[in-house]
Order: sequence, then C-alpha cells, then structure tokens
Amino acid sequence: MVYATAGAAVGDVKYTINATDIATIVSETHTRAGWTVGGGVEWAFDPNWSAKLEYLFVDFGREGYYDPPPSFLFANRGGVFLTDNIVRAGVNWRFNWGKAPTPVVAKY
Repeated sequence: MVYATAGAAVGDVKYTINATDIATIVSETHTRAGWTVGGGVEWAFDPNWSAKLEYLFVDFGREGYYDPPPSFLFANRGGVFLTDNIVRAGVNWRFNWGKAPTPVVAKY
C-alpha cells in the first residue's frame, strides 16, 4: 500500500546561545505549531505482519526569540526558521487480521 499523510505538528523548541567570551549561556523555549506532509509504503508480508517506510517534512515557520534581547546580543529580527525531515521504518503486528469478530451471546 502506498499512502500520503498531512496534518498539524507541535513541538517544544529550545534556542540556546553560549557566549563563551563572557561565560554566559542564555536559552529560551517556545512551543511551536506548524504543519507536516509526507508519504510512505507498507507491505503486508504475512496475515498479521507488515513492514513500513515513511518520510515526513515538518515546518514550524519562523519565530523570533529574545525580545528584548540580552544586552550582549543583537536583536534577532529575522527570527529562527525551523524545518525537519523525518524518515521512519517499522514493523507492525495486526490483531485478528481477516477474522470476523465473534458475536456476543447472552445466556440466561
């Protein structure tokens, strides 16, 4: 089976600057929302088993950090643009593949 997928993405992003010349570390964390799109293939090699390979592109857009900036930094006017590429491989087990569910019968 070949498939496509798309949807929302949410992630915590920590932006850290280590200013070694003045021994200062500053960091800021934002929860960012974005989108994802991708596709994959899945192959059923047994009635209960399948293997898959999937690719996703994730885009969290552009966001500014340090507003106002610490005194030793310049303003990050353009913001930080974050994207990611994800490749996943997996093996799946299916329960009751191809079997009709057993009806429930009440006995009195």
